[in-house]
Order: sequence, then C-alpha cells, then structure tokens
Amino acid sequence: MTADEIKYHAKGLNFVEEGKILLYKYIDFEGGLSLIKNQTFKFAKTESFNDPFDLYEELIDFSIQDKELNNSNISRTERRIIKNIPLKKKIVSTKKLWNEQRNNFGISCFSKIYDNILMWSHYAEKHRGICIGFLVDIAKLININISTYSVEYKTKFSPLPFYDKDIDKRLKTLVQYLTVKAEFWSYEDEIRLIDFGYFLKYTNEFFNFSNYAEIKEIYFGLKVPGSNKKIINNLFLESKPKPLFYNLSRKKTTFKIKREIA
Repeated sequence: MTADEIKYHAKGLNFVEEGKILLYKYIDFEGGLSLIKNQTFKFAKTESFNDPFDLYEELIDFSIQDKELNNSNISRTERRIIKNIPLKKKIVSTKKLWNEQRNNFGISCFSKIYDNILMWSHYAEKHRGICIGFLVDIAKLININISTYSVEYKTKFSPLPFYDKDIDKRLKTLVQYLTVKAEFWSYEDEIRLIDFGYFLKYTNEFFNFSNYAEIKEIYFGLKVPGSNKKIINNLFLESKPKPLFYNLSRKKTTFKIKREIA
C-alpha cells in the first residue's frame, strides 16, 4: 500500500511513524485491565451510541426522484419497482434498507489527546481509571477493511443523498453519517476506526488488535491508588519494549493536568 493510499484512508491524522498514528482510549480501571489482558478493542453497533445526534439519520437525504433513480447504482428490476412506489413509501423503503445495512457497521472510538479533564471524568471513572496510548498501524487495518476517520464537529449540516451513481459520493454520504457530530462534543478530538462490514465478519464485538496496534503509553488518573498502578505495571513485566507509564498531576493556577514519568 502506498503512502498516498494510507493518507486517503486517514485524513486529518497525525502520523508519528510511517503509516502509524497514536490514539488514546480513556477507560475505567477494570475495563482497562480486560483490554490489556485480552488485547482487544470493542467495536460497537450504531444503535448503542448514547448521543441521539450522533449517527443522526437526518445527515442523509433519503428522498429519491425518478431522475436520481435513473442515475443510481441499483439494478434495473429494483429501479422499476421503486418507480411505481409513492414517494413517501419510497423513503420508508429506503430507510428500511439503510437500517439493515448500518447494523453491519462496527465502530471503535478513540481520542487524539490524553489530557482532557472532561474525558477523564466522563470515560475514565472520574480519574480512577486510565488512558491508554496505542500506536496503530493504519496500513495493516486498511488491509482488513478497517478505515480511520477524524470526527468533524459542526453547528449545522446539509444532508447528503443516499443514492448516487458516483461511488465516491456515496462514500462521502456514509462518512458524513458516521463522523459528523454536534460542536458541543469537539473537546473529545475523536478518532473512529470503522469497519463497514464488521458484524458480517465477526460475531464478537471485541476485536483482537495484537497484530495491528501496540500499547505505547499508559496514563494513571489523578485518583488511581498505588495498588492499582502496581497491578497495571505487573501486566507488562515481560513485555519488550514496555510502554511508558505516566502519573498525572494538577497544574498550578490553571484547570489543566500535566504528566510525569511514573
């Protein structure tokens, strides 16, 4: 895979090594233990997301006129059937097809940053959890049809058409649906690993990442006790190289945190 192909599949990402990026996962302590022991990322279905404006159906224009239908990439038989359906029912039928397709999508969520205090409170057990830094091999993931996208944050949007003859335009619609969120969430600096056919290939939502990513950094929240830090450290006693471990502390006179080698 060429460098240009990698960049196409990973727009807006910062490469720390050739074809590799550093992503962060905020997680509670027990969840972190399980992730490290089993070497797994969780790929969630679209229906499980908690924000009703995330994966928002209104990002897609499901209406379809006859002239659009003639230019769409569907069979002649399907085209004849759809032409004879009233517009309202066409939209309902199209949405049903869409809902069947999106059930196959798998999404795993990460961040570009490790030091956001809201993320620590929301996702890392109120600073009792950890944040794990992964060096992710984008090229290897692309080879198994997992793409990497930066989330875009907007205050308003224009729906994109569900049907289009141009495959790149159809992909653009799909990516908008999967990666556009409300501006209020911009503090997350989110990155998503997306497999459009994950649940066609796998029955387990936990994906073994050992061949595609390496744990490079582990950050301990402000409230992690020393005993829990030791438990995490012991998981890497035989690892070569070991990840870097960091303690966090409060910066004086600002509402920010800083890191120091543990």
